[in-house]
Amino acid sequence: MQADWDDLRVVLGVWRGGSTRAASNLVGMSHATIARRIDALETRLSVRIFDRLPSGYALTQDGEELVKAAQAMESELNAAQLKLTGRDKRLAGLIRITTIDVVATSFLMPVLTKFSEQYPEIEFEVGIGYRALDLRKREADIALRMINKPPEHLIGHRLTGVAWTGYATPQYIEQHDVSPGGDARWIGFGTRSAKPSWLQNSPNPDLSVWGMFDDLPLQIEAARQHLGVGYLPCFVGDRDEVLARVFPEVLVKRPDFWLLRHRDTRSTVRMRVFSEFLTEAFRESQALFEGRLYD
Repeated sequence: MQADWDDLRVVLGVWRGGSTRAASNLVGMSHATIARRIDALETRLSVRIFDRLPSGYALTQDGEELVKAAQAMESELNAAQLKLTGRDKRLAGLIRITTIDVVATSFLMPVLTKFSEQYPEIEFEVGIGYRALDLRKREADIALRMINKPPEHLIGHRLTGVAWTGYATPQYIEQHDVSPGGDARWIGFGTRSAKPSWLQNSPNPDLSVWGMFDDLPLQIEAARQHLGVGYLPCFVGDRDEVLARVFPEVLVKRPDFWLLRHRDTRSTVRMRVFSEFLTEAFRESQALFEGRLYD
């Protein structure tokens, strides 16, 4: 069989996800790359592994046999990895992470707690930042960023999509008209302009903008204090006990979350183990990040 483990891992990802886009979250490749690899593998094996249907990818009979073989290999690899690294208390050293404030406080800390229970000798430094140069300057080992496209000098993979919408207190929603042209107002951020770019793409660009609040924690608190409608990511707003969605059915997709690493860390075991652990944590919370928590 002219198929290596990387090929089989891609096949398993498409089978589990049902599409190349869903598989990209599972295997850490772009959906276009996954599609090309499946096409190339089918050519080498001279069999059709998947039927391409409007609803997604469906296994053929030959594909079912290949998946069985891939699952057996995966099971053996997982068992070997568990013996070598999965519970290896000797894994030690420092991992420096940079991310944005709301991710560090509302999502990352519980992940670090669980990871540290398995690998107590790995230590973390967590910094808050929005700059793209943190890794190039070696100020951090891993960056969690909401970006459209990762820089070419870094390695990494997409973790999840991110949806945003408007949030305010129920009291504010009850007392103000949030329809187009109403007296409700957005809590401002970014740079002052007559029509900032974020407003044009917001759930209601006809509302006015009030004030200027530099970072997400300030915008969240302003919304909690009834100052207006905060334009917030769903993974923050949907879990806030004080806030409610203003436009429940309107979600705006903004840049995805990516895990980025400097190329020099490619062979560092603790970086690889933590990256895999973190990727799985994001996968488990994907519905929250994509605004599908209440679907």
